[in-house]
Amino acid sequence: MRAPLDLDVRTYREVVTAAHEEVAKATIERALVETAGNITRAADSLELSRSHLNRLIKQYELVERARQLRLAGGQGARVTDGDRRGQVLGARRKR
Repeated sequence: MRAPLDLDVRTYREVVTAAHEEVAKATIERALVETAGNITRAADSLELSRSHLNRLIKQYELVERARQLRLAGGQGARVTDGDRRGQVLGARRKR
């Protein structure tokens, strides 16, 4: 027999919201891994605009993960994270 659910801990809405956020975050991270941190390609694969994906990356605190993937890929990607808004991350300066 199953143990009864402890409904005092969380409401249905909280459970659904948490599950949705977990799945969304995992999906975005998977897309970033598959595209080596290329936000434009990840947005295309998820059928989102790049600006929307940037907002989600910031919301789910994946900015550093996207940066790491991009640096490992060897080219720059635009990731907005406060002070560095719009800067190309991981790109090398041309001399």
